[in-house]
Amino acid sequence: VEEQLAEFASHPKFVGVRHVVQDEPDDQFMLRPEFIRGISKLQAFDLRYDILIFPRQLPAAIELVKQFPEQPFVLDHIAKPLIKAGTLIPWEAQIRELAQFENLTCKVSGMVTEADWQNWVSGDFRPYLDVVFEAFGEDRLMYGSDWPVCRLAGEYGRVRVGRGVRQPVFRRSPDQVFWRGGVGLLRPQGVTASRSASSSPPSITPFSL
Repeated sequence: VEEQLAEFASHPKFVGVRHVVQDEPDDQFMLRPEFIRGISKLQAFDLRYDILIFPRQLPAAIELVKQFPEQPFVLDHIAKPLIKAGTLIPWEAQIRELAQFENLTCKVSGMVTEADWQNWVSGDFRPYLDVVFEAFGEDRLMYGSDWPVCRLAGEYGRVRVGRGVRQPVFRRSPDQVFWRGGVGLLRPQGVTASRSASSSPPSITPFSL
């Protein structure tokens, strides 16, 4: 693992790793010895780990982050709560517990695909946004477009409107979270990202593995 990480980490835009844990049938997958061993290698290369899970895997995520207080983590898609069902329990309590670990940042993204794809309205997201804003605070939240996956439930423009129900101010930009070796991997603060005439949004997440 170290040899592979060393090879990848030599690229200045390689800033972290992610496994699609949400697709693992074992809810304790992140606590397997081999997974724990892999996570333990990341800090030496100044790499972040993105946690991509469903709510049923939150207990394992809490235990994982607890074991690595110096390892930077990012929680993707606010852990994909059951927005279509309007369910907050036990997701809310587990999110609040996870937010106690200050080495974890939460990415506000991917909510529309957890809602009713055809009939969602902005208000569906308010209870979940309230929880993450209260739990993490604006300093530990960042916005991710989840484009093009979000197109399953709506075009990019509509998704941005839906996200704006709370009109959040994200104090922590992705370039602050994903920063390695003194190299800013996204645009510097205060610089507006340009967009082409195409429907593609500006890149927010600098890696996806």
